[in-house]
Amino acid sequence: MAAAVPRLDLDDPFDELVAPPLLPWLLALESVVEQADPTLQERRALRVVDALIQRPEAPLELIPRARTVIPHLLALLRRPDCALPALAEQVGRDLVLTAEVMRAARSAALGASGGPPPDLQQALARLGVAGLNAAIARVVLRPMFESEGDGLFARSGPRLWEHAEAKAQHCRALAAAGGVDAFDAYLAGLMHNSGWTVALRALDRSGLFDEPPPAVSPRLSAAFSRALQPRCDALFGRVAASWQVTPSLTAVATSAAAPGGLAASDLPLAALLRRADALASRMVAGSPAAGVA
Repeated sequence: MAAAVPRLDLDDPFDELVAPPLLPWLLALESVVEQADPTLQERRALRVVDALIQRPEAPLELIPRARTVIPHLLALLRRPDCALPALAEQVGRDLVLTAEVMRAARSAALGASGGPPPDLQQALARLGVAGLNAAIARVVLRPMFESEGDGLFARSGPRLWEHAEAKAQHCRALAAAGGVDAFDAYLAGLMHNSGWTVALRALDRSGLFDEPPPAVSPRLSAAFSRALQPRCDALFGRVAASWQVTPSLTAVATSAAAPGGLAASDLPLAALLRRADALASRMVAGSPAAGVA
C-alpha cells in the first residue's frame, strides 16, 4: 500500500522541504569536506557545467541513447487508441516492455483481491492506459541512466535511476493536490535527473576528477554539492525543453532553464517537482551515506 502523501499547498511559500545534497549519496562518498567555498578544482568543474548551460544548443550528446530513446517514447505514447487484443499484440512485440507490464500488473495485484494476471491482455486491463504509459516511460527512459566504466556517471547511474523512480512516484501521488496531470507529473519525475546525467558525463569528459587508484572516491566539498544541484536543474531544462514530450513538461523545463530556475518558477508542475525531488532525496539520502569531515 502506498504511503500517505501530504497535501501540496502551492500557495504556501514555506511549503518546501529541505533535502540533503544529492551528490554525496549518488557517489556513495564516505564523507564530504565542510567549507564555505568550493575548491579550485571544483570551481573549474562548475565552469565546465556553466559552459554547457550557456551553450546555444542543448547538450543532447551527453544523454546516452537520447536520439533514439526520446523518439521511441513519443511514438509509443502517441499510439492510436485500439482494442485490448490489438494493444496486447503491439506490446507483446517488445519483450522488455512486456516484462515491465507484467511486473507492474503483479505489483498492482498486491493491493487488490485478485491474483497476478495470467496473460498480457489481462495485465493491460488491470493497468489501464495510465499504468501502461508509466511502464512505457520506465522502460524507454531507463537506458539514459545506464553506463559502463568507473567514471562519476557510471558510479552514480544506478542510484540516479533509483532516485528518479522514487521522485516519479512522489510526483504522481502529489499531482491531484497540485492540480497537475498525473502522467505529466510522473514523466517530469523520471526525466528530472537527466540534468545530473549531463553534468556528470561532462565532468567525466573534462578529466578533472581522473585520479589514479586508490582514490576511487574523490574528496568533494559540501559547497560543491550544493552549487552543482541547481545547475543540474538548469541542464534538465535545456535538454527536456528540446524534446517537447508534452506541453506541460516543456513549460516546466523551459522555466528550469530560465534565470532563477525551478526555485523561481510559479508553475504548478515546478512546485510539485521541487517537493517530489526533496521527498525522494530525503527517502534515499535522509540518513546520509556521506558524513562531514
